[in-house]
Amino acid sequence: MGPSPGRYRIPPRQVCCWSEQWNCRKRTMKHSDGGESPVIIRSVHKARVAVLILTMLALMMAGLALPASASGGTTIGLPGGTVQATAYYPQTGSYFGTTLTFSGTGYDVTSGTRYLGWCIEENVSLAFHGRYPNMYTDPFNVALYSSLSPSLPPSVTMKDGTPIPWNKVNYVLNHKQGTWPSIQLAIWRLAWDTNTATGSMTQEQIDIAQAMVDEANANAGFVPDVGETVAVILDTTGLNGTTPVQKTIIEVTVPGTPAPHITLTKTAAPQLSNPVKVGDSINYQLIATNDGNVTLTNVVISDPTLGALTCSPQPTNLPPGSALTCSGSYKLTQADIDAAKVDNTATVTSTLRNGGTGPTDTDTVSTPVPTAALGDFVWLDLNGNGLQDAGEPGLPNVKVNLYLSGSSAILVSTTTDTNGKYLFTNLLTGSYYVQFVAPTGYVFTRQYAGTNTSVDSNANSTTAKTADVTLVAGPSDLTIDAGLVPPSLTAGDTATIGFWHNKNGQALIKSLNGGPTSTQLATWLATSFPYLYGAHAGANNLTGKTNADVAALFMKFFSVKGQKTDAQILGGALATYVSNSGLAGTVASKYGFNVTTFGTGFKPYNVGTHGSVIGLTNNTWYTVLQLLQAANLQTKLGTFNAIAFNTIFDGINQGGDIP
Repeated sequence: MGPSPGRYRIPPRQVCCWSEQWNCRKRTMKHSDGGESPVIIRSVHKARVAVLILTMLALMMAGLALPASASGGTTIGLPGGTVQATAYYPQTGSYFGTTLTFSGTGYDVTSGTRYLGWCIEENVSLAFHGRYPNMYTDPFNVALYSSLSPSLPPSVTMKDGTPIPWNKVNYVLNHKQGTWPSIQLAIWRLAWDTNTATGSMTQEQIDIAQAMVDEANANAGFVPDVGETVAVILDTTGLNGTTPVQKTIIEVTVPGTPAPHITLTKTAAPQLSNPVKVGDSINYQLIATNDGNVTLTNVVISDPTLGALTCSPQPTNLPPGSALTCSGSYKLTQADIDAAKVDNTATVTSTLRNGGTGPTDTDTVSTPVPTAALGDFVWLDLNGNGLQDAGEPGLPNVKVNLYLSGSSAILVSTTTDTNGKYLFTNLLTGSYYVQFVAPTGYVFTRQYAGTNTSVDSNANSTTAKTADVTLVAGPSDLTIDAGLVPPSLTAGDTATIGFWHNKNGQALIKSLNGGPTSTQLATWLATSFPYLYGAHAGANNLTGKTNADVAALFMKFFSVKGQKTDAQILGGALATYVSNSGLAGTVASKYGFNVTTFGTGFKPYNVGTHGSVIGLTNNTWYTVLQLLQAANLQTKLGTFNAIAFNTIFDGINQGGDIP
């Protein structure tokens, strides 16, 4: 672009970067066509330039890293080395325009294209030729730098020891208000001097400029997105001889097509006790990553199952490559344990920086609650063969302890139910072993007898411990059994019918569970043996009756002439009751009875050749309770054999008679 037309060539003149015009002397020059052009003489503030140069040199010599003014994931492709630039004044939409001249392609700037330009330095000018409104500079040398670069040279990083806030400058370029004087003043106040002179600007223009400065300060982390404007710095330091040339910026569009995207990732960290219980926690971490190429705002992660989340930090903007991390916790319910998992879905929403609807994402996590069960059966091995034979009953109220493999600390304990069954549930996967606690007088049968593992005993006969059992999620191991051999009938386990007939026996019956009016004994007899003493026993029904009624019923049975089968059976039932501390306490001990947790009811007796006539097997061991139940059943069936039952219970009552 050549000089302005006219009779006289107008010599070059220094056009101050606009603000400095208020400190310059203004003249006019007459042209042959009668017009006038301003001639502006600027006074270079050499002292201020010298201070800046000395500051940079001192920092460089000290080996200190100068801070980057702006950072971000966006890259601007620029030619390296020295590039020529030419400025044009005025320029619609900016203070002036600038073209670059360089060779090569593939950059994000184009040689020969005029870009919107702005001043950075307040006290160094550009020398323009021509006549207004067609003024231009001679080409000058520059080095190009993206203001987004994390490693800018000191010459465009610092101003009087203070970092130049390029992010804030970029914010102004993307959020312009008012006319170019206000925009240029805002850039100066951010990048050069907060006290930049305002000259002949109107108060409205000044206020608009300050509003842009305030907004930029409030958005100091701003990074231009794809399709937005970024400042490319034209650094003239040391490239144009001894005459200072203004450092300027041009506006360049960040290349690419906006592609907003966000990804939500949710991970679970169960904090489960063992066994798992209601109220155990699952801690979650939720990370929303901006993996698109534009900045997102109002990023919110929500998870209705977790409720309120803790997010740190909660950014106003989420630039590309950045992430929002939140955490939350959930308490297990019984339904979760039963389902063996917890399913929940988290959602992230966002807004585009221009106010449009941003991308969303969801992540559903199914967190397993891996539980298993272990247990089975504790039985009375009446014949001591180590196998669960038909008719051998389970033993109630036996304590069972569970341990983690290699540990001597009890993890959890339970007791067998009325049928000898026990079960540990909600166990985490892993290896365990069980130890059974034998009641006083009972010993463990031999371990691993026979070849059928489903009917053998797993307890070591000496330590009462099982081998390690490995559990996996879901399946259970319900084959961990223990056989106990009960002690034989000994003196003090029972009493002959003569004892129950005399005053001591009658007194004991009437004293049980609080006295003669207590109904506990009669209720036990009526419910345990309903065809002998309950609702189906006719005149012998003890339902709702008292201890005194039980004592009277025995006297009735004893008064029968000849064989006293009913008295023998009731005598066996009474011994079973009074010797069990859980039923009758310890009152019977002062009469010579052995009172234990299980009592006489679990003592064995061999029925010999009488088994087949009472529905049992000959020469087989049965507990006293089983024989009482057999008498009840045979009465129900109408096949009661009085001779056989009289022989069996007479043997029991005499075999364990109190001293």
